[in-house]
Amino acid sequence: MRHEQRLCGANRPFVGIIETMTNALQKAFAAASKLPDQDQDALAAAIVAELAADERWEAALAATPDALGRLADEALGEHRAGRSKPLD
Repeated sequence: MRHEQRLCGANRPFVGIIETMTNALQKAFAAASKLPDQDQDALAAAIVAELAADERWEAALAATPDALGRLADEALGEHRAGRSKPLD
């Protein structure tokens, strides 16, 4: 069963989701829908993993609100001590 058929099936669990996407995301998913199933699954797994990593990062920062400030202070100290290098 192709993905389009599942989206248009009787239960239609994804109705309304398209309307909440930006045009850019709709175009990206339209392009991805033309890929072979195996590539679509790999792309989906990468997207889900990235979203999960973002959620973990947000949760970690929320749990320790001063952590980002401490990291910034540490980085600034390293820079002032001459232990930083310019980025290319």
